[in-house]
Amino acid sequence: MKNLKLILVLFLLQFGNNIFSQNNDSLFLVAQQYAYNKNYSKAENICLQVVKTNNLNQDFKILLGRLYAWQNKFESSIKTLLEVTSLNNQNIEAYDALTDAYLWSKDYQNTIKNCNYCIETFDKNVKEKFLLKKSKAQNLLEENDDAINTLNTLLLEFPDNKEATTLLNQIKSASYKNSVSLSYLNVSFNNPTFPSWHYSYVEYQRKFKKCPMIGRFNYGNANNTNGYQFELDAYPKFGKGTYAYLNIGFSNSADIFPSQRSGAEIYQKLPHSFEISGGARYLHFVTEDVFIYTAYLGKYYKNLWFAYRPFVVNKNVDFFISHTGIIRKYFSDADNYMSLNLIYGATPYTTTSFQDITKVNSQRVGIDAQFKVWKSFIIKPSVSFEYEEYYPGVFRNRFYSQLILTKRF
Repeated sequence: MKNLKLILVLFLLQFGNNIFSQNNDSLFLVAQQYAYNKNYSKAENICLQVVKTNNLNQDFKILLGRLYAWQNKFESSIKTLLEVTSLNNQNIEAYDALTDAYLWSKDYQNTIKNCNYCIETFDKNVKEKFLLKKSKAQNLLEENDDAINTLNTLLLEFPDNKEATTLLNQIKSASYKNSVSLSYLNVSFNNPTFPSWHYSYVEYQRKFKKCPMIGRFNYGNANNTNGYQFELDAYPKFGKGTYAYLNIGFSNSADIFPSQRSGAEIYQKLPHSFEISGGARYLHFVTEDVFIYTAYLGKYYKNLWFAYRPFVVNKNVDFFISHTGIIRKYFSDADNYMSLNLIYGATPYTTTSFQDITKVNSQRVGIDAQFKVWKSFIIKPSVSFEYEEYYPGVFRNRFYSQLILTKRF
């Protein structure tokens, strides 16, 4: 009789465990579905209820840690996931989630430490993902040589990893310290027709660590007049996400280029992939001085970039304003893209000759693209059409076509 009771108790316990396990499995699937649909609060509530009754349930704690990370609650995510890894140092899913939390929270040193542990501890099947995450952290720390070595190791064993190949190419491109560019711009008119304007430049860029610099020689021909201009651009970095644009230039021809020009603008990166800036340009012509004030708001979303930039021109006592909008789609990396440009207003967008300053109003649409070829060459073509009021009540069509060739080394 006693044996029968014992068997019955064991049966009831096993039956209860099975029911509890099945119930948990169902809840886990529901929580996963909520998370998949980005209903994080409901998924989080389910996980918290289960963890409250059974703090050792690793599956729910790992999901909870991921939910915290997806909501940028990185401190809670890391704390939750560390509880799992401290109980079970062989739980690869917990280490995977923890590595993501470190990486997304910009704790790159712990990201690399976690990756090294996983690469050394677990089998080859998971080595690929942790080598890739390690290389991303090294890249973000600007440890380019280490990142390249990690990616080479990854690709030696997993040559079909496209993300690693793309990242390796990006890092190598960014490691180039020098570049030389050649440009030709043709500006044509019709209705009525005027002789075309011709602009070209050659520039050399050197990427210094704290302040990349560009030297540029411009040539222009308009209305049977030649002009030359020398410019120097600098992009000093002041801190994480903060940098500036500085410009100074001199010319021998006030008809084609301003005899003197200068500019300054400060840029700041913001959370959620936003960027803002504000600055001014100064142009000195023989007859007058011109001040141009500008600002910028940009947003990156997946492989798209949206930008808005207004210009305000102060010429004598008059003020003119224009608006520029850009939508850009990136392809394989930042070197390959296509943009749609929309401009409305009187402010010059491409050139800053005296003829541009004196026009009244315009509407412009253009397309530009950039493509990387042969690893270190960049080709950038662009075309645009402008309907401009170049004298009060008098209009004409203007066509721009430009080609820029760049060699990095």
